[in-house]
Amino acid sequence: MKGIRLSALAGIGALFALTACAGAPAPEGSAGTQEDVVLRYGMWNVNQEPTFRAIADAFEKANPGVTIEIELTPISEYWTKLQTSIQGESAPDVFWMNHLNLPLYASNGVLAPLDDVIAQEGIDLGEYPEAIMEKYAWEGAQYGLPQDLDTIGLWYSKPLFDAAGLAYPTAEWTWADVEVAAAALTDPAQGVFGIASSVDSQSNYYNTVYQAGVEVLSGDGLRSNWDTPEAEEGIAFWRQFIETGQSPTVAQLAETPAHQLFPSGKLAMYYSGTWNVGPYTDDPALASTVDVAPLPAGAREGVSVNSLVSAVNAKSAHGDVAARFAAFTASEEAAKIRIERQDKAPAFGEMWREWADNSPFALTELYDESLAAAFALPATLNTAEWTSIEVDAMTRIFGGEVPLPEGLSQLTVDVDAVLATGR
Repeated sequence: MKGIRLSALAGIGALFALTACAGAPAPEGSAGTQEDVVLRYGMWNVNQEPTFRAIADAFEKANPGVTIEIELTPISEYWTKLQTSIQGESAPDVFWMNHLNLPLYASNGVLAPLDDVIAQEGIDLGEYPEAIMEKYAWEGAQYGLPQDLDTIGLWYSKPLFDAAGLAYPTAEWTWADVEVAAAALTDPAQGVFGIASSVDSQSNYYNTVYQAGVEVLSGDGLRSNWDTPEAEEGIAFWRQFIETGQSPTVAQLAETPAHQLFPSGKLAMYYSGTWNVGPYTDDPALASTVDVAPLPAGAREGVSVNSLVSAVNAKSAHGDVAARFAAFTASEEAAKIRIERQDKAPAFGEMWREWADNSPFALTELYDESLAAAFALPATLNTAEWTSIEVDAMTRIFGGEVPLPEGLSQLTVDVDAVLATGR
């Protein structure tokens, strides 16, 4: 895991009022106390709600008097709702946080550090990937413990490969192999596409841009690298499939996304994350007919690896017990619950191996390959602003509305202007 590399997170800015975090010497709601504590827990993935309900149940059992209420919000609304609730002082006590937003929230006092609970409970930080831990640290304080470990793979339909007489993807595949397979697997008469060129940064184009030889942002985060031959090559890889009819168009994918086309048997291959493991395992047909391989290499290997944490609201009325629950979601016991439910890979120690070995999919090879060639998604204090510009530009570029070189050149100007306003 130590092969994971990260871009530095830095910057200034403020969207929220600065808040203070206070702790008590003895945890609230622990065994032996009289106070009943209700914690609100915010998350966005409905598929993972049963796993987190089981994790919450285990915490409640160990902490009589504590009740955890899970609040689900679709990812499309999650960040807007969270920001509004924070400003209105009605945010959940504990909520999901990713490293893309951590700098903004931590730098403005919205989150409570976990350093006290880490010390009180003797949590061994060495059990977590060091580089991922760094993503959730800010100015010397730790604001989250990695609870899961996502990577991206090439998911494929075995029946469609069999029908085309093609060997299944392997760890040795390159872009050229994807191109050959996409052409062979496309069957317009049956409405089958070889691959999906989705406007998806984490699953698709960040990986191919990196594989072509450049990261999206410069190492210091002060400028973008979109106006480079490598970035153009990484985007051209996806645009070619739309141009040849081997991928649905941008408009078609907006109407029926890849994650819906693939299970229906109308898509032979697509780049996507290990968040599919739970739903696909629960579906006997998919569990037996699809599989996943490491991402094919370009000029070099590379795959985005990511992790979520449970962050604590600095204004929670139950800060200590909230911090203990946040830490529990990333604990060994929580990892065992993930493994039992075949949810997402746990980030604790190397327990992801047990999770992977118990799966119907080739996840052990996927993770071994991914962790050896991992890079982090780019993040700055104003990530949301420049990624919004990026998605709009990529939608036009993938859709053929603007020529590729000109589109990337303008994107560079626009993103650099945002980066100049403060990292």
